[in-house]
Amino acid sequence: MGEAFRRHSKGTGGSGKHTSKRPKGQDLKAEACFRDLVKGVLDYAIFLLDREGRITFWNAGAERLTGYAESEILGEPIARLFSPEEQMAGKPRENLLKAADSGRLEDEAWRVRKDGRLILVNRILTAVRAPTGELRGFVKIMREAGEERTGLALLQRQKLEALGVLAGGIAHDFNNLLGAGRGLVELALTSSDLPEAVPYLENLQGLMEKGADLIGQMLDYAGRSKGRLVRVDLNRLLQEMARLLEMSIARMAVIHWNLQPGPLLIEGNPSQLQQVVMNLVHNASEALGGRNGTISLGTRRVEREEDEPERGCGWPALPGGSYVVLEVADGGAGMTPDVLSRIFEPFFTTKAEGRGLGLAALHAIVRSHHGTIRVHSEPGRGSTFTLHFPAAPGGAGPVPDPPAACG
Repeated sequence: MGEAFRRHSKGTGGSGKHTSKRPKGQDLKAEACFRDLVKGVLDYAIFLLDREGRITFWNAGAERLTGYAESEILGEPIARLFSPEEQMAGKPRENLLKAADSGRLEDEAWRVRKDGRLILVNRILTAVRAPTGELRGFVKIMREAGEERTGLALLQRQKLEALGVLAGGIAHDFNNLLGAGRGLVELALTSSDLPEAVPYLENLQGLMEKGADLIGQMLDYAGRSKGRLVRVDLNRLLQEMARLLEMSIARMAVIHWNLQPGPLLIEGNPSQLQQVVMNLVHNASEALGGRNGTISLGTRRVEREEDEPERGCGWPALPGGSYVVLEVADGGAGMTPDVLSRIFEPFFTTKAEGRGLGLAALHAIVRSHHGTIRVHSEPGRGSTFTLHFPAAPGGAGPVPDPPAACG
């Protein structure tokens, strides 16, 4: 396939003289036909590499996916699309060796666009060999993973909504039974003539309180918790929580505050919003794994346009309007795509011990505030949780939203 068969060099991305036998006329004709067929394809990025990994052919889909024009990328090493960390680790060369050895490499991976944005792609790297078995180069096909997952995301959302209905029904009925049981225990404690029974009744009372907390989380998840929404200044709420948050994180962690000056007003339930903040900061602290690290906690007010690209993964879609943003980021271990796709499922956890409904309840609280939560995370590069709440009139003016990113 053209240059992929003709250009060889020593060292990835190196320069030097390239020598190989010119393909026969029949091969050239087949190659020209192939190029004509795939040149204008937009849905898939299709490109050719020589055996050292330099790009020798680039179709319209590759330009659309990566942002690089053909004139910018031809002759460049495939490493151009990898993150600096992967380049340092030798991943570009490793992938070529794997494909050459097995004939084909197929998986999901993060790639870097021209604008610096990371995208998750499905990729197939196929080795191309001459009839003699000599390696001539590679064909690579990529497509953004999000395009493949649209249907799966819809099914995932429907599943969570169905679980919410089920959890709400169970929690409502069980809460009534628990309320009656707690009343009977309190009555027994005040009227018991058997002192030896008091410790057991107190233990039972404690267990029932924990049960009530879990029921409260289930009601939050199902959107059935009762809470009057009032006007809340998110900045003031965070400032009032500052000491508690500093005390709740690991000793090696520090919080970097980046609050937009002035009041940021939303309609919300203060206790539920505090629960959201505590949950996010606690998770960020745990993600650091006991190492030195920074948890960034920021706020800002933004104006969003209709159909503006979303940052990260999550739902629901965000209509245009004024929003107050709460963002919590850590430099911890990050999450794989599989974990990221499940973090809002009830009782899903990567910890040795479960922590109740966790992010599922947090997601439901945000949803009950007519807000959205988006998550951007990569293995080894930390996680960022970005929450948008509809802004109430008044307060600080908007600032530009950061560039869109995917993950």
